[in-house]
Amino acid sequence: MLIKWLEEEADYLAYLPPVLQNIREFQELAKAVNPEIIALKKAINKVLNEQFIQSAEDTLQWREKEFNITASSDETIEFRRERLIERKSRKPPITLRSLRNRLNAYIGTTQAEIELVPGEYAFSISIPAVDGYKFRDIQRLVEELKPANMEYLQFPFSVERIRIKEESREIKIFYARAGLAIAGRTRIGTTLSERVVYRR
Repeated sequence: MLIKWLEEEADYLAYLPPVLQNIREFQELAKAVNPEIIALKKAINKVLNEQFIQSAEDTLQWREKEFNITASSDETIEFRRERLIERKSRKPPITLRSLRNRLNAYIGTTQAEIELVPGEYAFSISIPAVDGYKFRDIQRLVEELKPANMEYLQFPFSVERIRIKEESREIKIFYARAGLAIAGRTRIGTTLSERVVYRR
């Protein structure tokens, strides 16, 4: 995605007073100078574009050396740029929002929350309770990514749920005639339908 910082066109005569624009010597001079001005503007645009990963081309290999990346010949420039941006995003210090997203991706939830402690160089992290190995990994991750002058407080919490299920049943009752019912064998009812009324 190359950005045109400067318009790559030139009109040398436009900078001259109108009285000089019709003189042939200046017109010929413009024919020689305009291509040089255009080439200069293209070079300036190239230098400015190389300052950013999203538009860099010639400096990609130099940037990849910083992360020990060896690009293969079949990789596109767009892919190499995206890979560099991803690697750069791992480097500390990190923003609180991206740290929260990283924790949620690692834990596999969306419940991790990070809040600044008012008046202190500190922030608190609330995460669902995890096993001891993950807890130590999370501590190591935060220590690597957080600003060096800030401390963090971690508050694991557990999530409890109560499940409620309410059912209704409709039964048709058959009454046996007096003297003809046999205990334990005569049918007294048939279930017509069952349905769940409420479940949470």
